[in-house]
Amino acid sequence: GLRQGEKLYEELITEGEDVVPTDHNKIMVLKSTNGYNGYADQAAYRKWLFSKIDDLAYYAKNHDACGIKEKLAEIVPEYKMQDSDCVL
Repeated sequence: GLRQGEKLYEELITEGEDVVPTDHNKIMVLKSTNGYNGYADQAAYRKWLFSKIDDLAYYAKNHDACGIKEKLAEIVPEYKMQDSDCVL
């Protein structure tokens, strides 16, 4: 049986991604359909992302598990925090 936290099935392709073919039929590459996470250019996206990474480092330094997981949810829209998930 499954252990707690294990998944029976994991979605590999999420909304907002397209499959790009490769030379190997069992290898796929995904490309975002909304550019840089909705940002107009890569520089703006990098600025946003680096800010979020700085926030993650702050929460990690302060051992703030809930802060870390809330920030992850901002960065990764598919991440769903469980109610009792504030323990690292």
